[in-house]
Amino acid sequence: MGSNEGQKPYNALMRSLKELFESGLYSDLTIVCGEDRHRVHKAIVCTRSSFFNSACNSGFQEAETGIIHLHEDDPLVVKMMLHYLYHLDYPQAPIPASGQDETSTSHTFTFRCTSEPSVLASETTGIAPADKQANERVNDWLSKKEKKKLKMKRLAQPQSQFLSVPATPNLTLHAKVYAIGEKYGVDDLKELAANKFRAEAEFYWQSDDFVSAIKEVYTSTIDEDRVLRDIVTGVISKHWELLDRSSLQSVIKNLGICFDLLMRFRKSQSTTRSTTSLWGEV
Repeated sequence: MGSNEGQKPYNALMRSLKELFESGLYSDLTIVCGEDRHRVHKAIVCTRSSFFNSACNSGFQEAETGIIHLHEDDPLVVKMMLHYLYHLDYPQAPIPASGQDETSTSHTFTFRCTSEPSVLASETTGIAPADKQANERVNDWLSKKEKKKLKMKRLAQPQSQFLSVPATPNLTLHAKVYAIGEKYGVDDLKELAANKFRAEAEFYWQSDDFVSAIKEVYTSTIDEDRVLRDIVTGVISKHWELLDRSSLQSVIKNLGICFDLLMRFRKSQSTTRSTTSLWGEV
C-alpha cells in the first residue's frame, strides 16, 4: 500500500473532526469565553484535557448545565486551544471569517494552519501520529519556509545591525498557548507551543514581539517550569547585544530573567574554565 493510500483513513478522520469543530454538530458541551460560545464534544475535549474531564464528571453546575464559563482567559487563546484539540495543531494567525456558532454575536475566525493533516500524519502507517511526531513536522515546516527566508535576510545585512524583521504576534501567542495548556491540563499542547516558540525565537529574536514574549513567559509560568524560560535565556545568551536595547532593558529589570541570565553566564564560565583546566592553558 502506497503512502498516499495509507494516509486516506487518517485524512478522512481529520476532515470529520474539522467538520465537527466548525459546525458544532452533535455538540453536548458549550464553552463560553467572553462573547464567544464554542459548541464542542465531551468525547473530544474531556479526553484531552484534565480540567474539562473533571468539570464534566463532577457534581458542579457545569456538569449539570453542559456549559463551562472561562471568565479569565483570552478568547483568542481559548480558540487556539480548542482548535488544537480537533486538529492536532493551531494556526499562526487568525483571519476574520464566518463563525463556529450561529447564535454567537462575537467576532469569529477561520484558521490558517501551519500544516495540512497529510503533513502531520505518519508516512509509514497512515495512522494518526503521536503528538511528538506532529510537533516535529510543524518544526520541519518552519525550517523549510521561515528559516531559509530569514537566513537570506541576515546574509544581506551587516552583522552589527538588527534586522528589520516585522514584529508578529506569534511568539507571544505561543507563550500564551503554552500557559493555557498548563492551566487546562493539555500537556501535548504545551509541547507543541514550546516547539513553535523555540523555532521562531531563534529567527525572530530581533523583533519587538520577542521582547513582549519574554514578559509573557515570565509572568504566565511558574519558576519551576523551565521550558520557555530556558529557550528565552538560551537565545539571549547567543545574542548578548539584545541587552543594549532599551525596550528589552525596561522589560527584564523586574523579572526573574535577570537571575536566570546571570546563572547561565556563570555556568558557561564554569564550563570554559573546566575545559581550560583539562587541556592546560595555551
